[in-house]
Amino acid sequence: MTVAKYVIGNWKMNGDYALVMQMIAALRSMGPLDNVTTVICPPFTLLHSFAELLGMGHIHLGAQDCGTEISGARTGDISAAMLIEQNCRYAIVGHSERRRYQMESNEVVAAKAANAQAAGLMPVICVGENLAEREEEQAEIIVEEQVTAVLKKLKNAAVIFAYEPVWAIGTGQVASHSDIAGMHDVIRARAAKHDFKDVAVLYGGSVKPENAGGILALGGVDGVLLGGASIDPDAFIAIAKTAHHLP
Repeated sequence: MTVAKYVIGNWKMNGDYALVMQMIAALRSMGPLDNVTTVICPPFTLLHSFAELLGMGHIHLGAQDCGTEISGARTGDISAAMLIEQNCRYAIVGHSERRRYQMESNEVVAAKAANAQAAGLMPVICVGENLAEREEEQAEIIVEEQVTAVLKKLKNAAVIFAYEPVWAIGTGQVASHSDIAGMHDVIRARAAKHDFKDVAVLYGGSVKPENAGGILALGGVDGVLLGGASIDPDAFIAIAKTAHHLP
């Protein structure tokens, strides 16, 4: 039986209205892929453009972050309720760039994931080690700590993790297939220890049309979280179609 795969695009701090229109045209030409869940996560300022113009049930909107609080004096933050109002169904939390540049701790990421879940969003929780941690053979410990911190705050429901080795984001380097499969097993084992049974694990880190097929075909890989490829309509569509055509 074919298992549905996630193809989630994180535009990061990229894009404009012209790119929104290009992506919508490409997605319309692609049509629905019945075994692929496709999610676009543009900057907050472009969410409304997608919500107004998309009109296609097979494409979902996601946000690149979610605040830790429901509302209040949190200048610059975006609440989960605000994202729901923009027709978002998903929210990325804990991306390595926010952990690094905004100094987000495991506890902050856990609070964001719990807030998103409570509001009705599906959190896409990013975890992963940096190069020094991998070289010091601490990768599994670091990822287990990140996963555990979140699971302690979530209700026992469906959850998505995205394994993104920091050293493979935007570098052109890709973790080996054995590294990916091994870490996905670590994440699933940790989730099972906390009695989470409905767990999807995605891979992110320099995924391109050229390598997506091999990654998506790995056992335990439920999809991909794309960065650079997500702002190239042709590349994004190619990867989604690769997921669709998997045996």
